Amino acid sequence: MTRKLTPFRAKLKSLTVWIPKTLKMSAWRALFHHDMQACFLTIFYLILVSEAKALTHDFFWKILALIASLALYIVYMFLVNDYFDMPTDKIAGKKTEIHDMPETLIVGLLVLVALLSWVVTIFLVGQTLYVLLYAVAYLMATFYSAPPLRFKCRGLLGTIYAALIEKPIPSILVFSFFQHFYIDTLILPIFFFVWQLEMITHHQYLDYEGDLKAQVKTFAVEIGLDKTKRILDHLQPLVTVFSFVVYFLVFWEIPYSTIFLFIMIVGLILVYKLKRSRKSIRDRSVLPSRYYVEDPATHPYYAFIDVCLQWPLPLFMGLISALRFAPYILVLLLLIASQYYFVKGYYRPVFRGTALLFQKIHLTKSGN
Repeated sequence: MTRKLTPFRAKLKSLTVWIPKTLKMSAWRALFHHDMQACFLTIFYLILVSEAKALTHDFFWKILALIASLALYIVYMFLVNDYFDMPTDKIAGKKTEIHDMPETLIVGLLVLVALLSWVVTIFLVGQTLYVLLYAVAYLMATFYSAPPLRFKCRGLLGTIYAALIEKPIPSILVFSFFQHFYIDTLILPIFFFVWQLEMITHHQYLDYEGDLKAQVKTFAVEIGLDKTKRILDHLQPLVTVFSFVVYFLVFWEIPYSTIFLFIMIVGLILVYKLKRSRKSIRDRSVLPSRYYVEDPATHPYYAFIDVCLQWPLPLFMGLISALRFAPYILVLLLLIASQYYFVKGYYRPVFRGTALLFQKIHLTKSGN
């Protein structure tokens, strides 16, 4: 005889099914990727540049509120995009956790994230200009994928739009929070725009077949794979040039950060050695996947410059900030936590490859 569940037990059972799926949603994973790293890069840069007001306990608590506000914006941006992309993703064969969830649960999550972000932004951050810019950011993030505007299906306009909402606008929010309006207030957002433009174009290049099948009119679909590849061939050197402009800016404003230049050179030599020795080591895990030549849309040493700016540089500046003012250890730990996928996908294979390389060198010397 089957025992009938009470309404309470039925709801409890339903929760045990949906909570794991909810925790695995791609919107949460956005907190561990490059958009959040761009926020941390800008925050730590401005902490070190604005030491007079940044190295106080009151400002430290405001920084935590700022990080929460930006993190919730990024989660909302990806969650609302995933929600409105559900019909086209199903046609394209892209299966994600959100497709199996009840619509009421997804809408409830959207409302909850939006409510939390606005509570944090208004009551904890509480700066008028920041709140106004945050409202603009929210509207843009919504209508990137939401009808009737749905900018992501508007070819080149949609690509430019996407390049604005992911990194440049959050960085402008950070500059607004610090009330720092100088030449670097232009340089960093422009760099983030060019960087994100390359990333979204690369993403469209990889998703070309699925978008074509789902009739999503991205810029890559409009112009075709060959032209998209040629655009990437120009964008990646441009991002590299802008990257060095940012490095120069950081070294100029924070002179002792030139130590990072030495770290970069050592890292570049190591990557070069690992690439050359990969065949002899016979282990594909000795380098991150984006360094493989099998990806025709990515030049390996562009990937190295890109990676240094995303993760090691914010980590370096975060460490300096924590050494100068101990409470920033907490912000540094948040940065390290946000680098989970980078540790898994980049640090671990490079460290493994380095160990194998030294082992190979040692065996060669022992044989001689």
